[in-house]
Amino acid sequence: MRHMMIILAVMAAALPVLAQDDDGLANFDETPAAVMLELERSGVFPAGSAFAFASEGRPLIGGSQFTTLLPDVAPANFAFGGTLAFNAQSDDLETCALVARATVESDVVETDTERIESAQINSFVDVGLTGEGEVFVVDRFGDDDDALTIEMTGTEVDLSEPVRMIAVVLDDALSVYVDGERVIGEMRIEAPAGQFAFALETTESTTTCTGADFWAYTLEADYVREGCEITTVATINQRGGPGTQFDVLSQLNAGEVALATGQTVDAEGFTWWRLESNLWMREDVVTAQGYCRTLPQIPT
Repeated sequence: MRHMMIILAVMAAALPVLAQDDDGLANFDETPAAVMLELERSGVFPAGSAFAFASEGRPLIGGSQFTTLLPDVAPANFAFGGTLAFNAQSDDLETCALVARATVESDVVETDTERIESAQINSFVDVGLTGEGEVFVVDRFGDDDDALTIEMTGTEVDLSEPVRMIAVVLDDALSVYVDGERVIGEMRIEAPAGQFAFALETTESTTTCTGADFWAYTLEADYVREGCEITTVATINQRGGPGTQFDVLSQLNAGEVALATGQTVDAEGFTWWRLESNLWMREDVVTAQGYCRTLPQIPT
């Protein structure tokens, strides 16, 4: 798929390991909103990010393949998390990874008898696991071997249990957290902005890489903002409380902006923003920018 697996096997041992930082995340297995709040309060990520997506994920079974999680190109700055369950089946190199800044190229070949569709990722940042339980990072930013950086973090995990991974990129500096432990801090990356995905690399038909609970928040380059602005991309309902069980009391049209004054998290892990009007909107149907996750928590 991406011509990465053989290169990783050949080059990984020759590259140095970045100095590790002892800082970790206490809330790594909590809701995305709780993770983002901790990242902001610890100074790892600035306020002003916007919810990008949440996905339950799915298994990839056998071969070299990937699935995109967000169809649009995302800003270069982001926090991206997910749980990987890797059932490796070969002594050869196999990898299961979160993929960010992915540049996807598709191709269609038609003959008289068939239509063949294919796709591959040409540049990307991988944060993932080998079949031996080693944590690695790959930064591919071009077609030749010089446009490739690989880091083996020196961290090993038990693949009999799912692994929670979080990648944070700010101003081309990557930090990686594995089950809350920071295993790489501020590694410089060069892959351009792209899509989010997760991927399996193997030659075995029975190897599985199962991704679950994916989420991402993105941050525009001009991320210094005051307050918390909620912007709609379509006509969106405003409700009397933080949940779809509350009545729709009003609507905001596409492009309208409102200020948020508080927040709460529902049972599904979504943040609801309380607006100045005391009405509520859910984070996945709006764009929230500014000092949002530091707003007061409103009891429900």
